[in-house]
Amino acid sequence: QSYRLAGELGAAGAGGLVLVITVVFAYRNVPMLKLGVVKFLGMRTGRVLSEGPNLVIPLFESVVFLDAEVRTIRVEEQFFCLDNLAVIVEGTLQWRVDKELAAAVFMENQEAITQGLADAIRSEIGGVAGANNALDFKGAWGAISNLINCSLRMGTPPHIARNVPPEQRLKFYADTDGKIRNHLQREARLAEERSEIENRYGIEVIVFSVGRVGYTPATSEAMEKEGQAVLLARGSQVTASAK
Repeated sequence: QSYRLAGELGAAGAGGLVLVITVVFAYRNVPMLKLGVVKFLGMRTGRVLSEGPNLVIPLFESVVFLDAEVRTIRVEEQFFCLDNLAVIVEGTLQWRVDKELAAAVFMENQEAITQGLADAIRSEIGGVAGANNALDFKGAWGAISNLINCSLRMGTPPHIARNVPPEQRLKFYADTDGKIRNHLQREARLAEERSEIENRYGIEVIVFSVGRVGYTPATSEAMEKEGQAVLLARGSQVTASAK
């Protein structure tokens, strides 16, 4: 009986050890500012784990950690306007992984995301710059900011919904500045209204901020020469009238 009791205790101890080991392997701790995407035999399951302790199926499920903090992209691009003068737009774009999209479509290649966002900004601003003169474009940094935020954060930007042509978009966003800003603040709480680029990369675009809209050195020189020519012409007219 002693041997049998010892055997039973040994079996119970072994079972307990197996249970402990199983629990240990099933336990996954997601660090702060991280998301955990669960994969079953290498395939995404649709589950996303938040910070803290979580349980997964040992041996079959694995967890891939994603950075959940806000990331910042600096943008500096040169554009040619309708009058063939070049301007420079500088700004920053903030984005992060969208938790609701992380398990399905988030692209883990951050370089590809950065390039995709930069291309989208370049495309939107380039179309408007090419339809406006440099002087008008330079003074419209608020409208440019609204244009990019609407394009990157809304499913259907207002200028698309209202079929506003490129040459009128700066004026459109300047005239509706207050309404657009209020709508963007509300939109931040509407998860169902995502832009095309957010759905494509599985991200949430937080905000695009314009830092500067200025002339290139060549444009400044050309405009200075043009201004001097205008002043000389006016001076000649004044002289001729006096004579």
